[in-house]
Amino acid sequence: MHYNFFNLQNKDCTCEFSADFTSQKVYLFRLFNENINIVVSNFGGSLNSVFVKDKNGQYHDVVLCYDNPDDCNNDDRHFLGLQLGRCANLISKGQFFFKNSVYDLDKNYKGNFYNGGFFPFGHRFFAVEKFTLDEVTFSLLSHDGDQGFPGNLDIEITYHLLENGFEIIYSAISDTDTICNLSTRNFFNLNGEGKSNILNHKLKINADYYLPINETLLPKEYIASVKNTPMDFTNFKRIGKDIYSDFETIKNGNGFTCYYPTDSRYSSSDLNEIIELQGDISGITMKIYTDYPGVFVYTASYVNNLAGKNNHVYNKYDGVAFIPQFFPNAINVPYFEQPVIEKNKRYIKKVRYLFS
Repeated sequence: MHYNFFNLQNKDCTCEFSADFTSQKVYLFRLFNENINIVVSNFGGSLNSVFVKDKNGQYHDVVLCYDNPDDCNNDDRHFLGLQLGRCANLISKGQFFFKNSVYDLDKNYKGNFYNGGFFPFGHRFFAVEKFTLDEVTFSLLSHDGDQGFPGNLDIEITYHLLENGFEIIYSAISDTDTICNLSTRNFFNLNGEGKSNILNHKLKINADYYLPINETLLPKEYIASVKNTPMDFTNFKRIGKDIYSDFETIKNGNGFTCYYPTDSRYSSSDLNEIIELQGDISGITMKIYTDYPGVFVYTASYVNNLAGKNNHVYNKYDGVAFIPQFFPNAINVPYFEQPVIEKNKRYIKKVRYLFS
């Protein structure tokens, strides 16, 4: 069954869907006010749509998403709008040393752990703890040994609507010290999903450094300055300006596929402003704030002929993902900020998206 986002945007607050792969029901939940509508799902805890107004007052859906829950469940590479966990991104060789023990994880990408292993959070059903017109909270229990990680981890993901945007709040608690790096892999196109690529979008990243990657997309164990390199987005720049550069990290990632640490100089109370993106046709601007130590930027460089919503087919550069998180492979690099939570100590992280 195809998702019907148009009807959900205009009249309904919930919709129910069936999927071939399960007897459980997939639900979509609409949060809305006069400026913004967002649609989220209990399957994958996903963000499925964000409707915002352009410079002419017309609504556009600015996030990429699957056409139906079966397509979502069958895709183990792109994770459009899905939750990432227990640990977002890559862990080298699917292994880490922690508290005097070696932990072997699912190795689901070139011998490495990637975005949740063989049964990622984005392919699971979340319980619905709360639903109002401006907030929904999903929960999930990840048992000890899940994906190879220690401890029983209770997770809550809250989507909270703001006047001109929304927040995603990640909360977790474990019965033992463990690793936790939760995020959502949201792909944006501010001209409207399926309408153009993002090469003419203008992007600003408030980061003076980036994390280089090797030819297998694994991060190197040091940060490098963006100064005088194509990685520099400290001032607004078209995403497409340097995307075909022979610069090592760009060439290895087939575009921008890299991590930028946040800069506290751009702090706004409890959160750092890390991203500002401008749609070249729509005039829509999006700002992203977070208390994560950085953001992973990915220009959909490996997306090819992917069935999207509204009968659209997504390809390379049709969206750009901004994924706030801890450093990739941080648990194996001691001088990176560690994605560790202590027993019975609550993990809380927040990402705020504002539109104008």
